[in-house]
Amino acid sequence: MNIAEYPTQHLLKMVSDLLESMLTRNNKIPITQLTYFHSRTVPNIPILSYLTRIHKYAPFNNEALLSMLIYFDRIANIETGITINSYNIHRLLITR
Repeated sequence: MNIAEYPTQHLLKMVSDLLESMLTRNNKIPITQLTYFHSRTVPNIPILSYLTRIHKYAPFNNEALLSMLIYFDRIANIETGITINSYNIHRLLITR
């Protein structure tokens, strides 16, 4: 599969499904460290709608989505105590 030529809407759906499954798992982990990315409440907009909205107003290519996943993976693998969850995912996505 050539990721650069893959339909962006399909890739947005795949990435949002992956993130939603990660959030379902990570939301069960107690928050041990608050960051500037944490919100007081969980935003009401679903991940797919949020990614679609970002793409509409600030277009990006498919490679940017993949680099975002790599970035999130690196956050998860460093020993900082920061967990990507529903309180910080939206702010992390907008900073991509």
